[in-house]
Amino acid sequence: MKQAHLRKIPGPAPASYVSGNLGQLFHPSAEQFQIDISVELGSVIQVQGFLGPSVSKDIQLLVSDSRAVQHILVKDKHAYDDALVFVQYGLFLLICSALLDAVVPQVQRAGDQHRRQRKIVNPAFSTKHLRTLTPVFCDVARQFRTKLLANILDSNSHGEPKELDILDWMTRLSLELVGEGGLGYSFGTINDTQNEYTQSLKDVTPILSDLHIFREFLPWVVKVGSAQFRRYVAEIIPWKTLHQLLRVTDAMYESSKRIVEEKQDLLLHGDNIMEQDIAEGKDLMSVLLRANNHASEGSRLSDEEMIAQTTIIAFAAMDTVSSVLCRILQNLALHPSAQDRLRSELNEAINAKGDLDYDDLYALPYLDAICRETLRLYPPVPIFFRTTREDVVMPLAEPIQGTDGNLIHEVMIPNDTTVFINALGANRDPSVWGPDAHMWKPDRWLEPLPSKTRIPGVYSNLLTFSDGPRACIGFKFAELEMKVVLVKLLSSLRFEVSKPVIWRYGMVMSLALEGDPNSKPQLPLRISAA
Repeated sequence: MKQAHLRKIPGPAPASYVSGNLGQLFHPSAEQFQIDISVELGSVIQVQGFLGPSVSKDIQLLVSDSRAVQHILVKDKHAYDDALVFVQYGLFLLICSALLDAVVPQVQRAGDQHRRQRKIVNPAFSTKHLRTLTPVFCDVARQFRTKLLANILDSNSHGEPKELDILDWMTRLSLELVGEGGLGYSFGTINDTQNEYTQSLKDVTPILSDLHIFREFLPWVVKVGSAQFRRYVAEIIPWKTLHQLLRVTDAMYESSKRIVEEKQDLLLHGDNIMEQDIAEGKDLMSVLLRANNHASEGSRLSDEEMIAQTTIIAFAAMDTVSSVLCRILQNLALHPSAQDRLRSELNEAINAKGDLDYDDLYALPYLDAICRETLRLYPPVPIFFRTTREDVVMPLAEPIQGTDGNLIHEVMIPNDTTVFINALGANRDPSVWGPDAHMWKPDRWLEPLPSKTRIPGVYSNLLTFSDGPRACIGFKFAELEMKVVLVKLLSSLRFEVSKPVIWRYGMVMSLALEGDPNSKPQLPLRISAA
């Protein structure tokens, strides 16, 4: 009965008695469903959980109201816990028995432990450190451009556009960027070197997309038995996709463990030159190791936590950056005039200054507008979660109309209620961004923003990277990668549309050919020298 008043909040009819609205909300084609219900029902929406409220008494909320989100993420953060639902984004870590004991407790304990981890990790993502990473990214992107140009020009003396799967190329590039800049380790993906770790990183997103319903059981799954018991059950269940995930997570854990151990061994037993390499290393892992070694014993990260951080850095940076770069290149291919305009801005800056440094990259207004608009319209993680840890009042910026016809100015949320924060809905809210909110329009960032764009977020009035103490710590790292890649590619290459594709909803967005949703993830584009 504690959730009875939540029934006055409007919501869509459930598609299934068993899964409620969750099958609609997390289906691979859920993007349009979320957009439609946000437009139709508003900024706070009732979502029915498994078996519906009449049986499970499980009413959940989908929220995009700016004031409500600010209270959830910042002002009333103590009243909301992202512990159990956070691990849904770490599904690939949860299933791995080796990481299960290390990662789940550190996620669930939150609080002081999260602050301790954040304190160690923060220096690696500072602006000062990102400046030193810019030449590293530029060198990787330059090598990648050379390889891509050679592929295009090979046996193509007439300079005709060549169709390539740009998703495969962007994934390889993103892996090498996070390898060199994040881990101080070359994956060799520019030369298409294959190894188990890189293949596992590529496989995670498609596998999780196939497990979209299973993700919603995780808050209950992690409470059942020991880590060893859950692993045993996962192995005996006759489910091919789940077994693929076990293989992937095991490979990722072992590879991350090897990378961390090699770095630590160089610090402990290497000669002076090796120690100096780590001491002067620009990659995130070297910075983390230095900060961790200088931390007090009570603040220091354990070996298992360092391994978990390595896996998270590699997966999050690779998948997010490759996804956003594909969105940008696809939109530039669909809008040739915008592509030409960006190329002119980039080449003018390159002709004036040569190699662009960190400050030069952030002084390019149209490049910045294109990145911001793409991240507004297509947040790579379109929804994230919180669970109330106490009864709480959630105020609203704009009242909503209840099912009884009365206006609701604030929502009383009982303890242990799941709240879905709808980044996609907030970023595309027509009442905030205007009637063209669903259009890709970079010029909106070159004009004064609408007065209502007071959405909480660490990134430019957007929920793309969340807000508050749990905001994405690496968003500047990702943004720098994107800008470096676009400068190197767009100054020399032209991109044109090829086969139509669809984007599949998941832990991050993924791609498939239109009309063939079961095809391997791909983004075919026609590419030529500019």
